[in-house]
Amino acid sequence: LNYVRGRVGLSHIEKDKISLPELRGFLGDHVTLTAEDVVDFHWLFLDVDMSNGLRRLADDQSCMHMSDCIIEGGVAEVYVEIYKLVDGRNWVIISNQQKVKDHIHV
Repeated sequence: LNYVRGRVGLSHIEKDKISLPELRGFLGDHVTLTAEDVVDFHWLFLDVDMSNGLRRLADDQSCMHMSDCIIEGGVAEVYVEIYKLVDGRNWVIISNQQKVKDHIHV
């Protein structure tokens, strides 16, 4: 697993406000999203290799677990895959050049 040619952004989110809607909202500061876009969030567990350390952020409980694992003032590396609907019927992931690795500062 490699992260190739993505974009990096930095967002600040209060620890007690971390949720999927909040992450999606801050992602919108870095890339253009539509309401139909499907977004998958993953975070890299601290001091673990990317090949086995990515954890899916599937719900608010997993977001709170991520928050609990980060020390105050720390940063979580959140990786994003964005799927767009093309021609009204086919889902495609946007190109590597538009993927975003977002550092969430808590």
